[in-house]
Amino acid sequence: MQRESWHCTGNLIPKDDNLTLTKAPFAADFFECTTEIKDSEVRVSLDVSAANEDFDNHRWCATVRSIAQYIADLYLSILSFGEGGRYSTLITMIEDHSTGDTYEYSPILKNPSSNDDLKIDNIGSLLFPLRELAAANRHFRRAMRDYANALHESPDSLFYCYRALETLRESFEDDWDKMHQELGTNQCAIYVIIQRHSNKIRHGSLPNYEQSLERLNILFYALEYVRDTLLAFLIRETPSINQQSPVLDCSRIPEFVDIEDRKKCTCRA
Repeated sequence: MQRESWHCTGNLIPKDDNLTLTKAPFAADFFECTTEIKDSEVRVSLDVSAANEDFDNHRWCATVRSIAQYIADLYLSILSFGEGGRYSTLITMIEDHSTGDTYEYSPILKNPSSNDDLKIDNIGSLLFPLRELAAANRHFRRAMRDYANALHESPDSLFYCYRALETLRESFEDDWDKMHQELGTNQCAIYVIIQRHSNKIRHGSLPNYEQSLERLNILFYALEYVRDTLLAFLIRETPSINQQSPVLDCSRIPEFVDIEDRKKCTCRA
């Protein structure tokens, strides 16, 4: 099994040239790495087992970036604990050490398999309605904040996805059935795409898909579902928006999800 070497970097937020970390090691089943922080730059050097030769470079980069972000977040949480501060980073540059090729990432989260993003095409026309609804509805406001936290790609992203839906449910007298009826959401879709993955995190356990490509794919579909649920709620609450509400039924379940993982699924057996 060959080893792939990568260097991943991001800027320290907020900038603090006095915060340093010297080659802190970390090892797991299929990778080893060291993390450094110097002059407000976070650098994660990774050696990853190339167990899947079918991975193209795009998918490799997405997986490596996810691991590097996880490790950077881990050490910055430790330093934040020690310093009593709030330090973070976003891994934006990846270098393939074997070839010298570099890949730059924007803050826009993308599907690692298709390169699709989560941007809303007509967001300009929706900014004012979004602001007005967020100001008027505390449940929508909180759900939007949870969605924003989920976009950070942390190991808790799927927890935030599910909590955003739970928070939105409060606007329907805390009743899932009323929410499904009004927005077109579906219990099966929510369970399969989001809830079953968030349960372990919500109850303090560690999921077993943290570093896998499956997690990256599932996270993207979960974020899409929450985004569209928020959009459906916005359309319902704002009659002036002349736009069709997103479809949120079982058709949203990705084809690669094993049918045995479906729960309370009557519309797709």
